[in-house]
Amino acid sequence: FDQQANEVQELIERRNETSGLDRTQRETQYLAKTISTIRELRSTRGRLLTLIGDAEGPLRSKLQTQADRFQAQVEADEELIRLIMRVMKAPADEVEDLEIEIENLVSELEGVRAKSTPPETFPSPPMPSSQTGVLKSGEYFISQTWSQQRNFRRAYFVNVPESTSDNSAKLPVFVFLHGNGGNAREAMRGWLRNRKKIASRYILVFAQGYRESWNIVSERSRANDLGFIESVVQELTMYENVSPRDFTIMGASNGAAMVNQLAIESRLPNIRNYISGVSPLNVWQYDGKQFKAKGDDNNYRTAVVPLTGRRLMNISGADDKLVPYDGGPSKVIPAKSGKLAFVPAEESTFLWAKAMGYEGDQLSEPTSTTGKTEFFSYLGGDVIHCKVNDAGHGATHEISEPALLKFLQGGDVDPDLSDADRTSDTNRAADF
Repeated sequence: FDQQANEVQELIERRNETSGLDRTQRETQYLAKTISTIRELRSTRGRLLTLIGDAEGPLRSKLQTQADRFQAQVEADEELIRLIMRVMKAPADEVEDLEIEIENLVSELEGVRAKSTPPETFPSPPMPSSQTGVLKSGEYFISQTWSQQRNFRRAYFVNVPESTSDNSAKLPVFVFLHGNGGNAREAMRGWLRNRKKIASRYILVFAQGYRESWNIVSERSRANDLGFIESVVQELTMYENVSPRDFTIMGASNGAAMVNQLAIESRLPNIRNYISGVSPLNVWQYDGKQFKAKGDDNNYRTAVVPLTGRRLMNISGADDKLVPYDGGPSKVIPAKSGKLAFVPAEESTFLWAKAMGYEGDQLSEPTSTTGKTEFFSYLGGDVIHCKVNDAGHGATHEISEPALLKFLQGGDVDPDLSDADRTSDTNRAADF
């Protein structure tokens, strides 16, 4: 059972190597192997069910859990069969899209395989003791295991303001999540260069996504990023110079999608502010009726009511070609069976405002305008949408540092913050 996902991947590779066979022959071979595996899985599950009938207490529960996991893989393999049958019957111009679906399903099988490993082989990151002491600038790690890695040390970088690095003054924490293809260390350098006021008042944290991405729908990473970021937050709260209830998490693009996931799913009391740059809710995270949890298979089946009392800011570019401001599918970002679609940016912020207790209608006009940025403010500035006109996917760095600081400190974004307050450095985009 544990080898099934590997066998499926090997079969796909073997199928691609058999160029001398026509497509139908190759797919038939693949199909036959999958059917054989399903039979073995069903047989094993049947034996487990027999054992369950004779078991009691904790053993019965463990056996039932394992039987359920076998059933999950049976269902995934049956879906593979349906896809292969479609490939065998499909015209040539549809085969490539169907094979992308097969690859996505194989990734899901990897998640099912990970579940088959006993929980004790997936240790939680060790929590520091209450005597951790003072947090220092440097590189730190959280160990995680998932389908792609075992006991993998995931890095995050910390910068503590120099003036407070040697005392126990409690400082707020600002966590930044890079975009797809980004690098945490480089993001830290950009912030220290271009956001000096924030760097002087906040402990800055830059987490590194596995394979330079955050696992949202169809990224390269299959890691448990929710667990990773929550572990970072929980670990940092143990230090004497960290304010345990004053965390901000900001992300750009793919990192902002991760911010949305945290805002939807996390129940940590430590996070005060969320800031999403150029990535409003996607249609997996909000299906038109409910917020959804990602789940281990990235299929977003479970409805979730987000934790209230949080403050949220979204920044979106009106001319974004990658994430359309008015919603709908991206022309570039992949998702299962197509391209990733998004909720319109202004509607996305309105949905967050309602989740946080707002009872009025969606704003149709900005509450204030500064330069080329229009602000839509709900709940006294606790939920804010920033529409940056004449800006695309780099709109995040158009928001001035004073405006960010005003939001971080709990106030509404000041409409008097002019473009002159913005950082003049021509390399501001390096922040994001």
